[in-house]
Amino acid sequence: MTKDKFVVLKKYLILGFVIFSISLLTKVLLFQYIIKTNKYYMQPDSVGYICCASSLANGKGMYINNEPVFLRSPGYPAYLALFFKIFGSNNYALLFALLIQIIFCSFIPILIGCLAYLITKSKMAAMLSIIISTGHLGFNLYSCCVHTEGFSILFSVLFLIFLCKSIQTKHTKVFFIYTIIAATLLIIYAWIRPQAIVLQIIMAIIICLISNIATINKFKQIIIFTSLVIIGCAPWCIRNYKLTGQYFMSSSMGATLLSFPAPQVLKRKYNLTISEALKIIYQKAKYELEIKKAEYKKKKSSYVVCKENLATDVALPVLYKNPFTALLVVIKEIIKTALDPFSSQIKKFINNTQNYNPLEETFGEKYKNVFDSSMPWYLQLLCISDFILMILLWIGFFGALYLFGYKFIFHKDKNALFNFIFMSIFTLIPILITGITEGGSRFRITSEPLMIISACLFWIYITGKRL
Repeated sequence: MTKDKFVVLKKYLILGFVIFSISLLTKVLLFQYIIKTNKYYMQPDSVGYICCASSLANGKGMYINNEPVFLRSPGYPAYLALFFKIFGSNNYALLFALLIQIIFCSFIPILIGCLAYLITKSKMAAMLSIIISTGHLGFNLYSCCVHTEGFSILFSVLFLIFLCKSIQTKHTKVFFIYTIIAATLLIIYAWIRPQAIVLQIIMAIIICLISNIATINKFKQIIIFTSLVIIGCAPWCIRNYKLTGQYFMSSSMGATLLSFPAPQVLKRKYNLTISEALKIIYQKAKYELEIKKAEYKKKKSSYVVCKENLATDVALPVLYKNPFTALLVVIKEIIKTALDPFSSQIKKFINNTQNYNPLEETFGEKYKNVFDSSMPWYLQLLCISDFILMILLWIGFFGALYLFGYKFIFHKDKNALFNFIFMSIFTLIPILITGITEGGSRFRITSEPLMIISACLFWIYITGKRL
């Protein structure tokens, strides 16, 4: 290594250390003085993860009350179980696990900066992305909670980095190494948050197909990548098949369909309250569950019934039979996912309601939480700043897509076309898919890094700065 290269490397290492330190300090202060108070780190799904982790730590597998768990994948519970195994299943072990989680998640701004530079080749866009990511309320909040979102952001960004590297490199050996690493990172992501894993594979394949690498390498990459991800996810799918007779990675869709869109459709159709609609559809699901159990018992089957998959069979007919109403509900949830400020969570902390999801929540209620004048002035400022940032990111995102489209159409820039498709599918499709079942800002969290990068590129362009 030459002296000049060593100086440059040293400069970047110091910069990286400073960014990491600021990111870590921000999260630690947030956790210590706001989230740790009254156990704000407990979210709607936290109890389920903790119960699964305790079961794993005791060597009983993914079970709660002697029943196998299908709703959660074992990645995050296994992480918590490591600390429960060492320190016991207590709050101190949980807090230590959260501290290590916060340390890992403090690398997120650096990784987003790396991804920004890979995509834009702009140091200014990369640096601005780092600054925004360091102060991003959603990233900081969910990094401090007993939830999968923090690690989901971390591994999704790492996956996108190595996917981009595999496409950009011109060296065949390095190309295959990057492809294997990208597949491995997606496997880890799937074991933590398995929703829409098939969609992630399809999106990655599309990116490989539109890349500028040689055609033979495209197909090699697709085969290697897809095979590795399928093999990596197979053990959990096989486990579920042995227990239920069905191959699946996650059954979460059934639970959310039954609890959110289906009762909302019934409410509108029969002019019910949301509680009445929910009671009706839960009774239907309970009835179907008893029938299914009786059927298995009669056949002397060793299989157990996956309640969430059965919930899908109950909820989907409600949506199919009322397509127009269902479409309105789905559109509302998607818009809520796209436009729900992360700061709406602050009011939940104040009211101590952060550990459950309301049956139905309107935009008026969401924004009432954001613009609540009864909150202390500094929290009001935080909420308003988060709301403004969300609006600027969406404007910047669509502005960047316009720039990419313009460059491709009028300047025949193939890289612009690649960036347009890459940004579009990895940002919008996850929001559209996850928003179908339940709306909220946390379902947008893994789309935020690319929104930040594209928005930074657009606003730098608008200000006339040289990229």
